[in-house]
Amino acid sequence: MNYETINRTTGAHPANRSAHADSKVEEAVDRAQSPSVVRELGSLERWFYLMNQNRSNHYSITAEVSGSTTPAMWREALNQLQLRHPLLNVFIAERERSQISFMRDDIQSIPLTVFERSTPQQWQGIAAQDLSEPFDASKAPLIRATLLHGNDRCEIMLSVHHSIADGMSVAFLLRDLVSAVAGKALETHLVPASQGDLFADPETMPAPSSGSAATPRPVSFQVVESFYPQVDAVQFTQQETQALIEAARRQDTTLHAGIAAAAVLAGRALSPVWRQDPVRVFSPINLRNMLGLQDDCVVALSAGITAMDPLPDDDLWALARTIKQELTPQQSPQGIAYGLGFFDMATANGADSAAVSSISAASIGFELMVSNLGRVPFQADFGDLTIEALWGPVINQGYEGEQTISAATVNGSLCLVHTSASPIESLLAASIKLLRDGCGSLPQGGE
Repeated sequence: MNYETINRTTGAHPANRSAHADSKVEEAVDRAQSPSVVRELGSLERWFYLMNQNRSNHYSITAEVSGSTTPAMWREALNQLQLRHPLLNVFIAERERSQISFMRDDIQSIPLTVFERSTPQQWQGIAAQDLSEPFDASKAPLIRATLLHGNDRCEIMLSVHHSIADGMSVAFLLRDLVSAVAGKALETHLVPASQGDLFADPETMPAPSSGSAATPRPVSFQVVESFYPQVDAVQFTQQETQALIEAARRQDTTLHAGIAAAAVLAGRALSPVWRQDPVRVFSPINLRNMLGLQDDCVVALSAGITAMDPLPDDDLWALARTIKQELTPQQSPQGIAYGLGFFDMATANGADSAAVSSISAASIGFELMVSNLGRVPFQADFGDLTIEALWGPVINQGYEGEQTISAATVNGSLCLVHTSASPIESLLAASIKLLRDGCGSLPQGGE
């Protein structure tokens, strides 16, 4: 595969940019002649930093963009994006055991690797390979970009260290990036506070009422040397997506719960292991509205875990209602505070990577992650450019047997991605069939 690399190695931020950005770059370089502390990491940011030392937990999201562009336009847009979001310029340093900080030095360009676009599925193999390439948190920036470039269509992939961003962050980064390519100037954000600083004291709130996942079941991590993930994806039309949303509403549940239920039922049918024990479903929870955040690049999330017993009940919507019911208390302010308190305790007193990995395996292990960005809160059209699809997050926490189903809806179209280093074969295709049977209008689908 032919490709070229643009600013792949680190170095001073390029000066050959548009006039409106020149003065901002000069000011930023002047402020950053020597390493300076940006701020200390919050507890969940520390958790991701420490976990990443044992196994890569970074992730990527890919946007498919229609319209004519050039690699140089994307390079310039990345430079503007980096000026807009402060955490795209940091590295992480342990100044003391209890002080892990985002640090800033000379501005280093976001690495951009450019491939010639060959097929619509090409990004899947590149995203899988990206998961096997860890970030060095001691070097800025903690983001990289890959462009699969065609004459009138391309895929742009952003991969980030999980300490600086959540999934919605990267969706907004892609929005900003496409907007900059389309010619819009990007305004600069201030350094975002950690979610712990924006939320009430977890110790003042009671624990949420427990659900079926109250008793953890220890899991093992996959051997790093054997980590070769597989990535598969399916996109629904606008009409099919709307039909599925309406079916979930009629059944008094949500699209997220419906996707999770379909994956659980499909996995039970395909995997003997899933038929023997409860299937634990890990669902990231977006905290931006609760914390008053908008489009900052920062970690702003919690998560809920629901455990689905291996019962003979195979009704999609009944299981979806159960998942929704189990998640509800974990989405409450009390549930969020309880989760934040967990990470505060887990990363306190100089906890190291071995300690957090042990806690993770004992307390957070799961078989299935369903990461749903939902309907992204921005328009897909940017003048002559349109985001046609949004794929991801492509992520894997490294648990043995872990399956991830990621969902995002952009331009009215639902995109699903299945990622796993030990995939249950045909899990995505079987899940889609169950969804189709549940509302009568989805595609036969396949991976």
